[in-house]
Amino acid sequence: MNVMRFIYLFSILTVFNALILAAQDTSQTKLSASQEQQQILRNKLGFAASMLSGYGLSYSYQLDRQYTIELTASIYGQGGENNNSSFFVSTIGAEIQRNFYANRETRFYGMLAGSYWLDNTEDSFTIPPDKTSERDYIIGLAIGIEYSVLSRLAMNIEGGYLYRYTTTTRTNNYYSSKSTSSYWLGFGVGCGIYYMF
Repeated sequence: MNVMRFIYLFSILTVFNALILAAQDTSQTKLSASQEQQQILRNKLGFAASMLSGYGLSYSYQLDRQYTIELTASIYGQGGENNNSSFFVSTIGAEIQRNFYANRETRFYGMLAGSYWLDNTEDSFTIPPDKTSERDYIIGLAIGIEYSVLSRLAMNIEGGYLYRYTTTTRTNNYYSSKSTSSYWLGFGVGCGIYYMF
């Protein structure tokens, strides 16, 4: 009789231990799947418009739990034989962001940003044509907040202080080339919308 109780108790303990081990494996599997999901969503691709880091197509990569880098660039223009004027504009910028607070839906961060803007314009109404080349160099500090609207859609808004240095070179039929420079110190804002993957 004692042997039967021992076998019965041993069987129950064995099944109980097997269930505990299975539950631990399942929780570890769920944790791994959750970690895998976070790794998959380290990338963001979208559109940004910022006075600090430029505007256009934007790519963001989360380096670790604290730091994210973001690159933004655009290029566009207009010209041709039938146009009286032509222009070429390009921007390239970068941000390094550090999280102050982050959960699954919201992220509050500080950032250091910089960008380079180029705007070349040619006016063909005059002979020879008037040409203007404007170059902007920008650096700034800001804070931002990002919110996940859907499981893979995020939006952000940022604001901070920036320094903008501008050089302008003009060439026309009155003088061969004239350069001027100026600076601006003030507040800048930005926003963006991203697809996370």
